[in-house]
Amino acid sequence: MKGFVLSLVALSCTTTFANNTNRYIIKTQILVDGKVVSQPQVVATENEAAEVSLVNDPQNEVKMRVVASDVADEKVKDEILMKFNVEYNSPTRMIKASPQVLMKQGSEATVRLANRQGDHDVQMKVIATRQ
Repeated sequence: MKGFVLSLVALSCTTTFANNTNRYIIKTQILVDGKVVSQPQVVATENEAAEVSLVNDPQNEVKMRVVASDVADEKVKDEILMKFNVEYNSPTRMIKASPQVLMKQGSEATVRLANRQGDHDVQMKVIATRQ
């Protein structure tokens, strides 16, 4: 009986440690020439890719993949690192970008996404919080 109780305690501790992985709520806005064209939002588990694909109308599509993690550095407190792959397609443009964003939880960051033609101002606004 004593062996069974010890095994049960060990199993319980293992399960608790496995569930300590952070989860992040990542809210974004994709803006083209100042106009919001998409607002993807994902819940990501630390160091695992989260993906979303949105079609706002039959012509516009946003695909976003993000891997988020905490920063293991004592000098950086409460920061979240996010590595994005973003693709925006419309009848007149296709934009692909892979920005990385390091930001304080709950604050907003704005990233300018490159466009080879340079004819449109494309930005991504990001807010990330731990769940």
